[in-house]
Amino acid sequence: MTDHQPSLVRPFIPDPFLGHGMFVVRAGMAVVVIALGALTVAALEAFLLGSQSLSAIEVAEMMANCY
Repeated sequence: MTDHQPSLVRPFIPDPFLGHGMFVVRAGMAVVVIALGALTVAALEAFLLGSQSLSAIEVAEMMANCY
């Protein structure tokens, strides 16, 4: 049987500023993701609703004319 030696390693004590800093970093990343998603949806909507979009009939006619 061995005697248990006390650990010389200090217990982990979280730093309150580090916790707040990580929250700010994660919140910032979430804002960036939401903004990029909104811009992507807006660009896709503008593309599909604009004059550049093609209907299924137009695509079928173009494919029929190619062959």
